[in-house]
Amino acid sequence: MVPVEIPGYTVVPGQEVTIPTDTTPVEIHYIANDQTVTVHYVFEKAGQAAAAQTITGKTDATFSPTSPVIEGYVADSLIVTGKYLATGNDYTVTYTGTVHTFTFQPKDPDGNNVGNPIEVTGKTGEAITVPNVPGYEYVGQEVKVLTTTTEVPLVYQPTEHTVVITPIDKNGKPIGDAHTVTVKTGESLTVPLIPGYTFTGTVPTISGNGAVTLTYTANPVPKESSAESVTSQPTKHESDSSPVAAKQASLPQTGEEENSELSVLGITGTLMTMFGLFGIARKRKRKDE
Repeated sequence: MVPVEIPGYTVVPGQEVTIPTDTTPVEIHYIANDQTVTVHYVFEKAGQAAAAQTITGKTDATFSPTSPVIEGYVADSLIVTGKYLATGNDYTVTYTGTVHTFTFQPKDPDGNNVGNPIEVTGKTGEAITVPNVPGYEYVGQEVKVLTTTTEVPLVYQPTEHTVVITPIDKNGKPIGDAHTVTVKTGESLTVPLIPGYTFTGTVPTISGNGAVTLTYTANPVPKESSAESVTSQPTKHESDSSPVAAKQASLPQTGEEENSELSVLGITGTLMTMFGLFGIARKRKRKDE
């Protein structure tokens, strides 16, 4: 009698099997073969979560390996239980990322904050769609949800924008021609100089393409200085009955005019004295005669 083959078992060699003439059962002894079970650990999306675990045992024996703990993930089977089989001994444990809420703070290349923080919810290990910041372009690498931090810095650089500037007066009337400039996000416009006007508006900060108006006030026009025409009126001098002796002004430094006048007066006095003495002498002579 040839023993029946049972998967996963081997007939014990050297057994003598005799076929009975009645319904008496026939015992045939088998030995369980060695079996191998491999447990694979993978992430929900893709990729290996941990090294595969291989265990060995006998056919139909039970096994129960414990799944490794991976931070930020949950395994669909904490313990894999089963029996060693002659076929199909591979098992897979899938890890799903836990949900986290992250705060993203956009920053420029110099580390300055750009706009307000942004909260994003995602699962561990998943790539996150970087939030759009108007006027800026993300220049960093792919960002995935992490488990070690709740704030992720994102680096953005300002983009260039085309802006049409139209100067206007306080009444909204255009002054001169509009012109186009290129400005980066966050930069202030350079206010153009308009002859005869002073800029009195507010300098806008640019965040995108568009048009802006800049308000100017006309400078006051200076009045021309005109010489007043003065009409000379003839001066009428009325004669004064009382004689006025004209005094010649002396020179401020030398006093020559005053000295000259004194000299003339001295000579005149001397002559008058001489003539007086001469007259007296003649009168005395006549009396003596």
